[in-house]
Amino acid sequence: MNRKITFLLFGLILLFNQVSGQTIKHQFDFKQGSVTLKNGTILHGEVANIKHGFRDKLLDRVRIKPTGKALTKKYPPSKILGYSMGTRQFVSWRVQRNNALFKEMYTIHAGNEYKIFELQEEGHLSIYLEYFVDDDLWIRSVPFFLKKDELVMVRATQGLFGLKRNLFSDYFSDSPPLMELIDGKKITTPEEVAIFYNNWKEEQLNPK
Repeated sequence: MNRKITFLLFGLILLFNQVSGQTIKHQFDFKQGSVTLKNGTILHGEVANIKHGFRDKLLDRVRIKPTGKALTKKYPPSKILGYSMGTRQFVSWRVQRNNALFKEMYTIHAGNEYKIFELQEEGHLSIYLEYFVDDDLWIRSVPFFLKKDELVMVRATQGLFGLKRNLFSDYFSDSPPLMELIDGKKITTPEEVAIFYNNWKEEQLNPK
């Protein structure tokens, strides 16, 4: 009788662990990837940055289940250089925000705040996304432009009103053809801006 009870309890424990593990896996958006620590160490495994629920929640610490290990580790932005989830790449930078004259900008490697940005487009002009939770508790993103070898990121859009055209005259003063297209509303999205600028810049650097 005692042996039957023991087997029953053992079976219930296994079932609980299995259900619990599946619940946790469905709670978080784990994807194969890696986390790069500040010292350069790269941890490979399953990575998550969102917790699912009635409203999805942005995690303030990225989670990773290292390959071959049972325990999940959590790292705040200040302890990592970045992480990957599948083909998506994220970076962690120490930044200082500047909203002078309605120009939303971040200066990298300044200030005391660490933030995570997702790389959307890479080139002479890159696009990085900053994620946030709006007043309705939905996860949204804001695109920022960053030129190669520069440390100031400039917000690319103004919400529902599209590109910040009136603020780009200085930022893209090196590319008059681009500003002409922006002013004429021939280019209307950050992605189109980045594609044109990167192609134009490549032609300037490597003329045929």
